[in-house]
Amino acid sequence: MLRAARGAPRRSESPAREGEKVSVRDAPRILTIGATEDWHARIREQLRSAFVETVTSGAEGRREARDWKPDVVIVEAVLPDMTGMAFCRGLREDPDLRHLRVLVLSTQHSELDRVLAFECGADDFLPAPFSPRELGARVGALLRRELGARQQAAPPRPEQHGLLAVDPELGRVEVAGRPVRLTVTELRVLVLLIEGRGKVLTRRTVVESLAGEAGVRSVRVVDAHVKSLRRKLGEARGYIQSVRGVGYRFSVPGR
Repeated sequence: MLRAARGAPRRSESPAREGEKVSVRDAPRILTIGATEDWHARIREQLRSAFVETVTSGAEGRREARDWKPDVVIVEAVLPDMTGMAFCRGLREDPDLRHLRVLVLSTQHSELDRVLAFECGADDFLPAPFSPRELGARVGALLRRELGARQQAAPPRPEQHGLLAVDPELGRVEVAGRPVRLTVTELRVLVLLIEGRGKVLTRRTVVESLAGEAGVRSVRVVDAHVKSLRRKLGEARGYIQSVRGVGYRFSVPGR
């Protein structure tokens, strides 16, 4: 079964220095695309240590892949609106999505089905029935390939969100061109919110995502970090919105 760390190594609460690499994704992000909830439930059960997002159609899958930027996509061979092969072909034709690692799960076992999947751009093909261990091993292999590709790629450019520029790898944040000095935990909270932009992130989810951070054990501590983060972001403070009784959402006005 796939294993992933649930949290970063324990760190003291200190400002993230420029050039310091800060891990903001402690578990892989897996997008599953299948027609039924039972299918998704079986996949989630075997990938419990990953962040799993589920959709039921190829069109939804492409939108979610663009917005959520998963590490691996698992797609069923037959979807309500298209085949898994057509989905793979569409990804490879899209400059923004062609890099994604895709595993096709199919009830078909023939050599022709395997060849067709690879010709359409699948990275791997797994026929059912399959064991939980084999699914985890296949996903793990794709994750290692993705990590290797990222390490060889050119240094990422800062992400721009309105007035806010964020470079998670270098721990660098700017608002309207002005450097903002954040603590390691504040940076991790900010990136978590940005990665889920448009969606509400509960306080409890933040606590669980930051497991291992010094002092982060309660939702009240999360609230304190968000309050400090907003103060430091100045003109961009409004990008972090409170959802009463639930948590927080990152949203840039007009986007």
